[in-house]
Amino acid sequence: MTEIDRRTVVKGLAAGAAGLMGGLPGPLASAFAAEADDMAKLVPLAEAAVAAKEEPAVWYETTATDLLAPCIATFNKRFPKVAIEHVRGIGVGDMVAKVMQEARAPGKSADLVTTTADQTWGITSRDLALPVKWTDYGMPAKFAPTPYSLICAHSLFCIVYNTSQLPEAEAPKGWEDLLNPKWKGKVGSPAFAQPYAGLVPVWGEPRTTAFVEKFAANGPVITASTYTLAQQCASGELLAAVGLNWTARPTIQRGGPIKILFPDPYPLSTNYSTLPKYARNVNSAKLFACWLATNEGNRAYEAATGRGSLFLDTETAKLKLPTASEFPLDEVPRMTKLIELYNKILRAGGPI
Repeated sequence: MTEIDRRTVVKGLAAGAAGLMGGLPGPLASAFAAEADDMAKLVPLAEAAVAAKEEPAVWYETTATDLLAPCIATFNKRFPKVAIEHVRGIGVGDMVAKVMQEARAPGKSADLVTTTADQTWGITSRDLALPVKWTDYGMPAKFAPTPYSLICAHSLFCIVYNTSQLPEAEAPKGWEDLLNPKWKGKVGSPAFAQPYAGLVPVWGEPRTTAFVEKFAANGPVITASTYTLAQQCASGELLAAVGLNWTARPTIQRGGPIKILFPDPYPLSTNYSTLPKYARNVNSAKLFACWLATNEGNRAYEAATGRGSLFLDTETAKLKLPTASEFPLDEVPRMTKLIELYNKILRAGGPI
């Protein structure tokens, strides 16, 4: 017998859900009950992790550890005998190189990597990922576009603008408004051209390239961080900027006079969880990845990072959104080439 008694855990989950359901209307109560049922499918992974005496699963994710601590604490309330160790000190663009390095050298390494599509592709296309049959643990098939990746959350590119300097009638309504000559030098852009490449699946390459050329010629202020762009909008240094919903959130929460607009289409960026091929604490890593893809886990992750799944009961999923535009995982190489091209156009200030 393992240290976790399956019946005790399942009864505990059901009892916890029943406690939460007290006084809630029927539909919400049913949702909580369904969530408890989903959690029960994760119990075999918890049992296996404990039986194997696994060490804390090492989780690579770029958010600050102190911000993710409440998320991990929520996980440990559900699975108290399975430990997670978060490691932040890796830039999002360095995940592939780090996993490659660890594959060549024995020692402590990542058990789980949660990162962007391009980094996920970089890991999986090099045969550095462990295949997992995610549906065995109750994960819907649409959460796992490949056996190597499980959808964790979504980042939504948007336009951020200053509400003090731009009345509603003058505020941007879409991408073409950013080309207005009167805004020359007053619009910000991230240095990394992913949001513009992300328009191609809906707009097509010719239209998108023409837009990027005109946008670059209108003198956008190029800044490395979308956090900084939101702050520059709030201060009035910029009237508007291309940004991300979750990096604008801290400025809004501090009372900054900015608003988010989701243009049609809006570029979507999916974050995936992947187990490196040489992960050592496999059951713990699978368990945590699956938990992050439940309502409970994703709400805890969203509270910590601002990024939630559009497929789950999250604040992100409640947003009223227009058409999404995103490359599927198997087209990431094409997206990467377009990002490189658009980066050059932005730096050149127009066609190259």
